[in-house]
Amino acid sequence: MNTTHNTPQETADIIYRNANIYTVNAACPWAEAIAIRGSKILAVGEGESILAFQGSTTKVINLDGAFVMPGIHDMHCHPDWALAGEFSYYQHWPQFPQSVKEMEERLLALDKQLPEEDWIYAGPINPFAFQQEGIGMDCRWLDKLLPHRKIALIDGGHHTLLTNSATLALAGINEDSLDPSNGCIIRFEDGKPNGLFQEGAQTLIKAVMPEIPVKDFMNMFSKGAKLLHAQGITSAKFLHLNTPRLTALRELDRQQNLNLKIEASISWKDDVVCVPDRWELMAGKRFEFMSDHINANSVKFYLDGIPPNRTTFEKSQFNLGGSLPRIKGNKFEVQDHRDHDHDHAAMGEHSSCCLSGGFGVVNFTFAELCAMVEDMDRRGIRVVAHAIGDQAAHWYVSAVERARKVNGNQGPRHQIAHSNSILNKDIKRARDANMIIEFSPQMWWPSQITAALWRLYDKEKADRYWPFREAEDENAFYCFGSDWPVHGLQWWNAIEAMVTRRNPNKDPGFDYPMGENMGLSIEEAIRALTIRGAYAMNNEDRAGSLEAGKDADFIVLNHNLLEISEDSIHTTQVLRTIFEGAEVYNQGDSLNTL
Repeated sequence: MNTTHNTPQETADIIYRNANIYTVNAACPWAEAIAIRGSKILAVGEGESILAFQGSTTKVINLDGAFVMPGIHDMHCHPDWALAGEFSYYQHWPQFPQSVKEMEERLLALDKQLPEEDWIYAGPINPFAFQQEGIGMDCRWLDKLLPHRKIALIDGGHHTLLTNSATLALAGINEDSLDPSNGCIIRFEDGKPNGLFQEGAQTLIKAVMPEIPVKDFMNMFSKGAKLLHAQGITSAKFLHLNTPRLTALRELDRQQNLNLKIEASISWKDDVVCVPDRWELMAGKRFEFMSDHINANSVKFYLDGIPPNRTTFEKSQFNLGGSLPRIKGNKFEVQDHRDHDHDHAAMGEHSSCCLSGGFGVVNFTFAELCAMVEDMDRRGIRVVAHAIGDQAAHWYVSAVERARKVNGNQGPRHQIAHSNSILNKDIKRARDANMIIEFSPQMWWPSQITAALWRLYDKEKADRYWPFREAEDENAFYCFGSDWPVHGLQWWNAIEAMVTRRNPNKDPGFDYPMGENMGLSIEEAIRALTIRGAYAMNNEDRAGSLEAGKDADFIVLNHNLLEISEDSIHTTQVLRTIFEGAEVYNQGDSLNTL
């Protein structure tokens, strides 16, 4: 076993010894001890050789054979969404309402509890309950229930907002109001708004709602960081941010109360949050929030929607019969059904080649998408595009290819968020364009949710949903995200299912594999969560593996992931999380979890 270090004269501040250390460094994959000086790894290797770095003030910690690995990279999460119900006026319903009556009871209770002038801002609402009970999910329902309240109800994924007629009037929304280019005002047959707002149209209502104070965001992000530490996470991407949220992160970092490497991705075009100073941020204001731990050089947007709303942008029609219209999100129909995938270089400047055979909703025209990506690419700003449908991913890869052709190949590593049904040919194209394919959320195992989704797709498409194996075999650049709180912060369930593609909870109703050929080995899963995540953060020189000179970001677990059975991975517990040499989580500490 080799030992790597700077010079034998240096003295460590801390030495962790008697451990099984999986370094994710091919040159020295296993070690017994690790020496830390300041925030950096001084040396990692055999136990006796590492003890040579012990000085009179060195703290030596015996890990009693525990398993150690680099910290996890969560490449898609929203701590402010997760904790808004605890630290803001958002009323979070931790138990998902199962019926319309249950939602009515909760809203009436809030009406009695809150002063008349306060907003009722609550969720997540359950759109499936309305469908199952044959009740219209629109303003007429709320008008009967709470006609005079200022009210905004959101779904769990923050893709849909529902309000009443009084709030529509407050926001100045009527039949003459135009859809924003990145969302829809849903309407009755007579053209009047029905109270539902999808994707970026939500912010037409949010613009008249009270902004949450910076101090509240600080509380959300501070507790969010601690919850992430408890899962073994040392690096994360926080998505859909604006200036108050960036300000909160900056202040927490200044107070040394964050202890995470963060990519802070600004919400583009008011997708979820209002960003009235977007152009100032793009012109350079974003640099005010940069630090050794925070990178604010990123934007995020919804290119398409979500499967339950039938708003993902797909090449093939959902299994709902022949009545579903083609691409209605931005008011144009697809006429060109040809497949131009093999002739991208020959495309003319005004070609709409990617408008081929698409169903669902898309929130950009192809021309707008290409222009935006090209501009961000030239500025050196990473673009993260929510692209669940296969056609959405196809569009986005095409837009990045065009940007590379104009700007050269050295631009940012743009990221495809979720990538549920990305096609194999687009995996290869994304690899060649140096794009990051991010797989999330943690639903790559059979469950009630996936069983409902599969009814929308044919079996062939469903079986290769989240094609991890293809991304690995094609040597693509891929990583993983939790999408917390849209889906729970259950990383060890997710890691088991990355390998088995089975339900880690052993639910007898869903005890079968999903896409049996799409799983990874545990070694591949660990690499995806560590060094591949670091690459997705542009931090591979600082994190992702345990090597001399890198930051001391690692976790201590209760068992060896490479020795236990695959169906026991979900029982893993994080004993300690170390961030830049400092212990930021210890299982013995008390922590309220969600």
